[in-house]
Amino acid sequence: MKNILSVGKFFICLSFLLPLQIMAQQEYTTDLCNDGIASASSVRVHSTDFSAGKAFDDAIIDNTSAWQASNPPSVVNPEWIMYDFGEGNEKKITKYGMRAKAFSTGDDLYSCPKDWTFEASNDGLNWTVLGTVVGHTAWNIGNSSDKTPPKLYEFTITNNQAYRYYRIVITANRNNGPYVSIGEIEMMSNIEDITYTDYEDKRANIWYFGNNAGISFNTEPPTAITDGQLVAREGCATICDTSGNILFYTDGLTVWNKAHTIMENGTMLMDHNPSGAPHATQSGVITPSPQDSVYYVFSIPSVEYINLGTYNIYFRYATVDMRLNGGLGKVIEKNIQIGNESASERITAVAHANNRHIWVITHLHNKNTFYAYLITESGIDIANPVVSNLSADHARYNNQYNVGCLKSSPDGKKLAMAYWGDGSTYSRFELFDFDPATGIISNQYTLLEYSSPYFRISPYGVEFSPDGSKLYGSTLAKNKEIYQWDLNAGDNTQIKNSRTLIATASNNAGALQLAPDGRIYCALSKDGNTSLDRVGVIKFPNLKGKAAMYTDFGIDLKGKGSRQGFPNFVQSFLYRSAIKASSFCFGDSTQFSLSNTYMLSSVEWDFDDVASGHNTSTSFSPKHKFSSVGIYNVKLTRYYTDGTTDIVFHVVNINPIPIVDLGSDTILCTKPLTITLDAQNSGSSFLWNTGHTGQQLTVTNDTGTYIVNVVNEYSCLSSDTVRVDICSELLPITLYSFDAECKDDNNVLIKWQTASEINNDYFLLERAFNRNDFDKIATISGSGNSNTLVEYEYTDI
Repeated sequence: MKNILSVGKFFICLSFLLPLQIMAQQEYTTDLCNDGIASASSVRVHSTDFSAGKAFDDAIIDNTSAWQASNPPSVVNPEWIMYDFGEGNEKKITKYGMRAKAFSTGDDLYSCPKDWTFEASNDGLNWTVLGTVVGHTAWNIGNSSDKTPPKLYEFTITNNQAYRYYRIVITANRNNGPYVSIGEIEMMSNIEDITYTDYEDKRANIWYFGNNAGISFNTEPPTAITDGQLVAREGCATICDTSGNILFYTDGLTVWNKAHTIMENGTMLMDHNPSGAPHATQSGVITPSPQDSVYYVFSIPSVEYINLGTYNIYFRYATVDMRLNGGLGKVIEKNIQIGNESASERITAVAHANNRHIWVITHLHNKNTFYAYLITESGIDIANPVVSNLSADHARYNNQYNVGCLKSSPDGKKLAMAYWGDGSTYSRFELFDFDPATGIISNQYTLLEYSSPYFRISPYGVEFSPDGSKLYGSTLAKNKEIYQWDLNAGDNTQIKNSRTLIATASNNAGALQLAPDGRIYCALSKDGNTSLDRVGVIKFPNLKGKAAMYTDFGIDLKGKGSRQGFPNFVQSFLYRSAIKASSFCFGDSTQFSLSNTYMLSSVEWDFDDVASGHNTSTSFSPKHKFSSVGIYNVKLTRYYTDGTTDIVFHVVNINPIPIVDLGSDTILCTKPLTITLDAQNSGSSFLWNTGHTGQQLTVTNDTGTYIVNVVNEYSCLSSDTVRVDICSELLPITLYSFDAECKDDNNVLIKWQTASEINNDYFLLERAFNRNDFDKIATISGSGNSNTLVEYEYTDI
């Protein structure tokens, strides 16, 4: 908004701004640039490959890995490098970082960027400037002698939208170097922008494990609980009701009720305990039975120190009736033998394809055989297991090599197994196909095989990501490594070659277990017998590579101890499709999706927003633009292929955006040639394209386009742009006042005063109806030379 008087080429402009709010502090993910496509404006011709992809390959101490453009950049001819996350994989980048080419000297160092913009787009044509850096000359090159990588220089930006494309546009380099050189680029997002998920099945929400350790996933974030009585080096199992209330838990030999006392008849679930069932890798798993409030407890004892020539270790089960003892439960039968073969220490459970029945799967000791038992309305079909003969023998070496976890993917389509091995039969991670309709296991494939001797490298834990796209494996002993495989990489060979070392744990990396919060936790111990007071966590297991973000400090156990094992669950408890949503600022389209669509035939969304005019959708991943700021209870009805239906709700809070108005473009024509652009409301977060972060920006004797980004406490962003110009020739007058008055006869009386004039010939009066197209209305003679107050007036008829 502005009022304009044209005096020759002189304009007076008045601008108004509206209030803004403050930005909250953020925690960021690791680098998200993992499987996109890099491109650039040019690539330097050289015997070394300096293509764009080299800036995203994580080779931060490789002196030959960098992107280099062919020309020095300028404002007129900038150089740029772009990253395409891919359609449907848009990211909300809020921080990025750059490193110099490792151990750079000479032109490589001189050619590091100095001035640039960070920009985003969803079509690759129309770009939004998210951040500007001017005058960055501090580039660290690392140390070649000790392989210290170059410093990562990080830059935060204000961004409330997910984009497919991001690029860095460089307009000047560090020291007039002959090209542009960047060693590595990383892009990060706010942690809370990765996913927002509702899990409605809470039967896996309480864990008891290790040395009296416990975790509750009924809180956000999860919290340690210390009332558990279980002490187990490895395997254990817990079960809650669907609301997340603990029912009972076990180490495979003893059962504790929800009061943390031993359940009636809850000891010696097996008729022997030669080495202690708690020392089996997966000593038990608890499944529902066909009867309401009745559960099966499956148990496997340890075979580590058993002489199999004189003693067979059978797979067994017990039955718990929670209707007895006032809801504390009772073991009503136990020591029920399943089969006549010795079992290994591996057991997993997952839903049948009909989503009603459950498969319980184990592997025989020293055999190439899997047994899958089906639980139906008639109970456990012990007499008719589905037998799959395909796995390599689990050879004996003091029976130590019978340990290692077996897991089903939550959707029941894959099995993974960790196998310690021995000097002749190597340690390895294996992957299998599983048919949840038939129970048949097939297509065995070795993902990683170690030839190291015993106690050097020991595969132990395996787990699948919530969306089934990634597999993780952990190792004990010296290496303590955590690996990831991309199950969408292609065929088995491509999956094998996709292996990424995402972390090396500080201590033994034991069992891995997917949790109700969508993260994968890692049991940590010093040596299996010596516990630690924390567990590790893979924060974003659906993401590729190190973007999955492992840390040793997942949950503090409040003085209790983690060892090698975690509770074993029916994996399907962790799989029912959950709502994910992103973008919660008013005016943006909120993106909804499902964590998986397995067994879903169709869905119906109700966005609780009738005023929008488009309140429903049947898409699996709809977008919805909410009609106003406020809280909406989004309803999702899910229809399954087996004919069942359920409903889940997800609360969405649509937040206000800051309103930013820097006014209309301005021309400065009187001294001092200064204007202060004011975004008002101190305490807000501001970022100008000059790099200035204050509330006000003072422009003095300069022309240009000025952009301010403003972020409020909800991390919602708005921006505005204003153009400031300076008259090409300043007229030698000092304007004292200017006024216009509408008369009764609809004429306009224009009055103005000058305080001084030097060689002023005349004033040109103009008028316009649209602020752009001005027409001449009069020429008024000036006073020539004057240093006193002179009054002028003209009536526009």
